[in-house]
Amino acid sequence: MGVYREELGAPSPLSASVELSSALTPIFKFFFPFLALFGLAISIFLRFWIITIPFAVAAVATILLASQLKRVFLNGDDLVLTNYFRSAQVPRTAIALIQERRLLSIRPVWIHFSTMTPFGRDIAFIPRMGIVPLWKTHPVVRLLRDNERE
Repeated sequence: MGVYREELGAPSPLSASVELSSALTPIFKFFFPFLALFGLAISIFLRFWIITIPFAVAAVATILLASQLKRVFLNGDDLVLTNYFRSAQVPRTAIALIQERRLLSIRPVWIHFSTMTPFGRDIAFIPRMGIVPLWKTHPVVRLLRDNERE
């Protein structure tokens, strides 16, 4: 068995776990890619070629980001990761790097792991929303970085 514990089904967050992901994660993961593909299909069906290329680019970019989006919980010394169909517990010590994309309005956070997890070495999540100035680090990122140093 590796450094992670994998469970089938969506996680049942324990009372001690803290959800780090936004409640909007399912919308970004499932609805926006569907909307981009739907727009692409309509533009192709109507043969409105001027907007087909922008919809194709939007669909590819949205699907690439959405495929990496996970729901993340902090449960003691572990991160619980789920893609809504399966979940895995990964120890905090497996975190190699944490990056935040401040210029995007949803401020996605990328976690790079030093070992392979069921979801690969890199995952992304949308942190809980709040008003955080552009020049400041999101509190969730600070929490993970503080936990990373311990």
